[in-house]
Amino acid sequence: GLPATVASLGQSNPFGLTLTQATTVTNTLVLTGTGNLNTGGQALTLASSAAGTALVVNQSTGIVVGNTTVQRYIDPSGNSGLGYRQYGSPVAAQPFTGLATAGFTPALDASYNASPTPYTATYAGGFPNVFGYNEARVNTVTNNIPDAFSKGWFVPGGNMVVGRGYTVAIPASSKISFVGTLNTGDQTLTLPRTGGTNGGWHLVGNPYAAPLNYGNVLAADRSGLDAAVYVFASSSQYGGSYRSYTNGVGGNPIIPTGQGFFVRTSTSAGGSLTFRNAQRETSANATAFQRGAADVRPQVQLALATAGQPADVAYLYFENGATTGVDGEFDAVKMPNLGTPGLATVAAGTELAINGLPALAAGLRVPLTLRAPAAGSYSLQAAALLNLPAGLPVYLTDARTGRSTLLTATTRYAFALTAAEAAAPIAGRFALHFGPLGSALATSNGLTAAALGLYPNPATASVRLLVPAVAGATAAQATLLNALGQPVRAFAPAALSAEGLNTTLNLTGIAPGLYTLRVQAGAASVARKLVVE
Repeated sequence: GLPATVASLGQSNPFGLTLTQATTVTNTLVLTGTGNLNTGGQALTLASSAAGTALVVNQSTGIVVGNTTVQRYIDPSGNSGLGYRQYGSPVAAQPFTGLATAGFTPALDASYNASPTPYTATYAGGFPNVFGYNEARVNTVTNNIPDAFSKGWFVPGGNMVVGRGYTVAIPASSKISFVGTLNTGDQTLTLPRTGGTNGGWHLVGNPYAAPLNYGNVLAADRSGLDAAVYVFASSSQYGGSYRSYTNGVGGNPIIPTGQGFFVRTSTSAGGSLTFRNAQRETSANATAFQRGAADVRPQVQLALATAGQPADVAYLYFENGATTGVDGEFDAVKMPNLGTPGLATVAAGTELAINGLPALAAGLRVPLTLRAPAAGSYSLQAAALLNLPAGLPVYLTDARTGRSTLLTATTRYAFALTAAEAAAPIAGRFALHFGPLGSALATSNGLTAAALGLYPNPATASVRLLVPAVAGATAAQATLLNALGQPVRAFAPAALSAEGLNTTLNLTGIAPGLYTLRVQAGAASVARKLVVE
């Protein structure tokens, strides 16, 4: 009695239900009792289109028996052409060859995996367009791939592993159909960390035919893992950026049906991730493929933008329990964007996409690191300033120009980068400063390593030094010490005003190596490591 296409279908009969004709569901398929829905050899399709993607809700022990086709439409708004999209299979035993669809044929030449020149080698079926990720390869693979993270890509074969993710170079117009037995129930992955400093990254995938709410993934479900997740959004054939989420900050925790995403193990011991039915959404969710309660925490969202590219946002928020270091439960480590601007805050020498800090107080300085895809005009602006204490301003400081700009909803700080500047990370130049820049700053806490700015680091002929105002101090003395703690150069004392100090130190004649720069201001003394090349 069913039409060929239905919006929603519910199965509550305890004796089950068997289809006698092909049926397409466009919204929800709900199994409310113990009875199963048996396809009876008929084609059962969960449709996906611009209007939405159908999902399955398992409210009890009832399941779908037989093969189901799960479609995955690609949102073309960020990139309407060819690009890398990250997938996870909602069905068991999905062959990679089965990803073929209109406009796309999988190229799976595994000779890529052992090639010393994988980017330039010749492949019989064309350059591979389906990749898995193995964090163990980052330090063991010998090839000409320039960065450690990208060494982890490999060409898989056989079937997609349930719960694992894969990146596929596919046009936005292609709609993949996964065909097989729907995954349901607990799905546990073991996630090692054998790649050392560069390791620990794992490309996983939503294993269900329903959106996954990562906010429902409990700490016990992700043993040994950071709380953050990273979803890649394609912006061009090879370019795109990772959108981060952790602890309610950074955007949407929803992982759509068929979506792959990255997680990271916290320690060298590795960890595990368990997907559960309870983590799934039970109603249609409009979160685009690829990509609560009011939040009262103070938060700053700063965006780096350039014409023709998606802006990249760094998140900074304040919550009791967080620290100034790197916290797996509060922070999200920055993943490298591909050909698009990248912006991160810095904590304990680590770049963060999301940075959770303890209670906010005047005098705090947070360094920024920028990555630019090319020379050109760029801008930094506040995407959001939320729940900040009344009377506490936030400034963007530029060590190159000496300018400090008050951040407001309409602030846009424009600057230009040369090709040489864009070729390397821009560290030490920009920072966020919380609190007045005038006399009130002098009443803040004493000099700290986090408040001291060095740009660039590593340095060659000179380095720019930024020292905040220090209560009772009128001058700052900088001394360069070698690895044995011996002074190798004492710089002339410089006046320290209520605005602080912004000066350039001459390093001409200093031998390359690792040094310590000690800065004395009144009774306060602090040191920072400095590499001279």
